Amino acid sequence: MEIAGMVGGWGLAIVLALIALLPRKGTIENTRLDQLQEDLAAERAERKELSTRLDVVDKKLDRYRTRDIAWMRHYAMIQHGVETGTIPPWPDLPEALRSDH
Repeated sequence: MEIAGMVGGWGLAIVLALIALLPRKGTIENTRLDQLQEDLAAERAERKELSTRLDVVDKKLDRYRTRDIAWMRHYAMIQHGVETGTIPPWPDLPEALRSDH
């Protein structure tokens, strides 16, 4: 009887160990969900960084456009002054061209 009890105890332990080794249904799905949430968080962080960089680029683009238009107008004033014979005196530089903000 003692052997049967001991074999039964060992058998129960082996069966429980085998059951513990079997993959649980929720484990794979939960692991995948965790991975997807981490990927989503990384994508959101990258999108925020790109949005910040794009805002900086937009501000610089506006500044360069303003500067380029100011140069074109200033050159046009000089060209007009040369054609009409009123140069010199040279026209004053526009505010956008006096210092590089």
